[in-house]
Amino acid sequence: MSVVLQLSPAELMIAANVGVARRVASLKRKLPVTASWTHLWQSDITGAIAEYAFCKHMGLFWDTSINVGNVEDAYGYHIRSTNHEEGHLLIKPSDPDGRYALVTVDGVTCTIRGYIHSSDAKNNKYFVPQRGIKQAAYWVPQSDLKSMEII
Repeated sequence: MSVVLQLSPAELMIAANVGVARRVASLKRKLPVTASWTHLWQSDITGAIAEYAFCKHMGLFWDTSINVGNVEDAYGYHIRSTNHEEGHLLIKPSDPDGRYALVTVDGVTCTIRGYIHSSDAKNNKYFVPQRGIKQAAYWVPQSDLKSMEII
């Protein structure tokens, strides 16, 4: 079962500003681009909003750290986000082991779709090879995610 949260304009502003700060820091450090150039800013902002919503739901403090590498985003979870309501949770082959949660973001509405452990996600049935500029990844459908109620 998905968890739906509505964020206030102030909460969106805080999270969006962290996303912008992350993008600027990445540009300054000349980090490799992991999204298409047309979605760079959107990806960082949406990701920050998703992390904020996840932490808000879990009743946890949101750590707004910038460019800390492959560490968990929120207390044992790597948070992944998308603006596509039916979007998949993407895990790259190089991603560290752990739990990955998917949050879809649509305006002020954030929906925590569920989570999966990387050991279950890194399965050939989910693997999609590299296509153009898109990296190879495991694309886990929402139907295969565990409910946030089952933790």
